[in-house]
Amino acid sequence: MAAFPEYLTEAQRVPDALAELGELVKQPDANVIKLPNISASVPQLTAAIKELQSKGFAVPDYPADPQTDEEKAVRERYDRIKRQRGKPCPA
Repeated sequence: MAAFPEYLTEAQRVPDALAELGELVKQPDANVIKLPNISASVPQLTAAIKELQSKGFAVPDYPADPQTDEEKAVRERYDRIKRQRGKPCPA
């Protein structure tokens, strides 16, 4: 939801935890452990989007076949989220 703040009301917005994690891993004393199965398949992602929408969150649909510039931008934002992962660091 943090990736689409312009689609949400002020009360629905949440901090960008992935951006915070990105800053945290730059710290010399950071120790981040990646858990398995962190990424979701497209069907899981679309199901999660539908669930959020049913609860009043106006996040955009995942465009399976984006045609417009807006659809391509939305798809890229979702795909960027899917590609992000925590990186394990030696203890």
